[in-house]
Amino acid sequence: MQFVSRFTQLSVFAFLLPAALPAQPHSQGTLRGVTASESSRFDLAKGSTLPDFTYTAFDGSKHKFSDLGGKYRLIDFWATWCVPCVADLPSKKRLYAKYHAHGLEILGIDAEERVPDAAPKLIAEMGIPWPQAQFEHNLVETRFGVYKFPTLILVDASGRIVSTADSQLLGDALNQVLKQLMGDATASRGVP
Repeated sequence: MQFVSRFTQLSVFAFLLPAALPAQPHSQGTLRGVTASESSRFDLAKGSTLPDFTYTAFDGSKHKFSDLGGKYRLIDFWATWCVPCVADLPSKKRLYAKYHAHGLEILGIDAEERVPDAAPKLIAEMGIPWPQAQFEHNLVETRFGVYKFPTLILVDASGRIVSTADSQLLGDALNQVLKQLMGDATASRGVP
């Protein structure tokens, strides 16, 4: 009987509490200070247009995805604890060298929350030349809805999503997709 009485008191308190609190200035149309457009999930279906977004580089500077330019932009959600992610970095590095001059850009988005220095250290050790973004919960999990790694999204120059996949865009499979979209970039340069 005492449990029911305590439960009733808590229920009344929870019901009355929001009315007793003053309105917060950031609460108008925002969730924890994030506007509705910043908290809505992106439509990642093939053929849909990916809205521009802001990311934070490892050095803390802010950038827009659209600033990358390029005919094709690959977003690579990865982490140092993800074995397939790290294993595929040398392949991506070769493909970046092969297709970058022909319009390929890559943005790595780190999924490492617990050891924030792990990814910058690995990127430096491996000599990875493309930009990298820090983990940001709102961007990775809320906006993109990414919980599986690696996750790769290939976007064309107009922002249209060409492919969203994991195994379809790893290693030689990514090479085949880029070759089909961009032509054989190595034909004129003699690169393997």
